[in-house]
Amino acid sequence: MATAAIPLASTAFSVLGKVQEGKSARKQGESVNAQQRENARRKRQEGKRQAEEIERQTARMMSDTEAIQAGSGFSGSDGAAARQIARQGGVGKYNELAALYETDQQAIDMERQGAAAKAQGRAQQRGAYMGAAATALGGIASFNKDGGFSQFKNKNPGKILESTPSWSRAVPFTRSFAATPRGSSIMRRPI
Repeated sequence: MATAAIPLASTAFSVLGKVQEGKSARKQGESVNAQQRENARRKRQEGKRQAEEIERQTARMMSDTEAIQAGSGFSGSDGAAARQIARQGGVGKYNELAALYETDQQAIDMERQGAAAKAQGRAQQRGAYMGAAATALGGIASFNKDGGFSQFKNKNPGKILESTPSWSRAVPFTRSFAATPRGSSIMRRPI
């Protein structure tokens, strides 16, 4: 009996190990996903700070250009001076939007990596559960093949009628409805 318990215990521990392995893989995937989402949020904040700094530098450069033009004798209504300031503003806005776009794309990549890690963790969990089921079935089949379940079999079952109590064989019963089809009670009566 003790030798029969060893393969079953081994199978049970193996199954539990695989289930724990699956749970661990899923939790690791969820952890990586959460970290990547946090990294993406920080990357977007970094992009906003970069864009604000570019906007500040552009405004200062435009102000400096306007001051230099005024000191050189150009008027604010001069077309060339206005175009130069507008060009600087356009380049600054482009750089601002480019910084936002670049950091947003990096954040999207991080979120995708996190989602992929989460999906991989779930897939590994399902695989571990399938492996646990296969291990359990293999262990049971091996135990049965070695005659492990034979100790539970009735060696001499005898005839079924001999093993049933005499009072249950006295009168055979059949099922029939006692009332009309609308009736709800089922009654047994002798044949």
